[in-house]
Amino acid sequence: MNRTGLLAGGAVGLAALSGCVVAIGNESEYPSGKVALTATEKSSLPAVRSKSELPTIRDKYADQLAKLGPTTTVEEFKTLFPEAKFVERRGEPPVDAYSVELVQKYRQANKTYGYVSRDESWFYFRNNVFVKWGAPHDFP
Repeated sequence: MNRTGLLAGGAVGLAALSGCVVAIGNESEYPSGKVALTATEKSSLPAVRSKSELPTIRDKYADQLAKLGPTTTVEEFKTLFPEAKFVERRGEPPVDAYSVELVQKYRQANKTYGYVSRDESWFYFRNNVFVKWGAPHDFP
């Protein structure tokens, strides 16, 4: 192993021991960029001119979002968004964050390959009550 590798390994180890979360790589459960399409997907996926034509979380969940308010509890939120996942707790008093993701495959024009689009919003709760929703890691 070369000197740079030893230094990098030592730095990662030290950071991990100090309680830091260390992420190596850039892998995601949902890859971005081009993806292969099955014959069924080639004929059934929406053909768009640009990604901006795809529905966003705001579009897909408009009815549920309209029901969120300052008295909405985590339990009521989970009823509106059963696919939501707890992602992080931060601050004092603690704020809990839940993630809702919208992952869609789509194709452009008559391409034989597709793309994956991913939209994510986080929903924030303090003392079990809704505070706000917005971008990931945008704690109140």
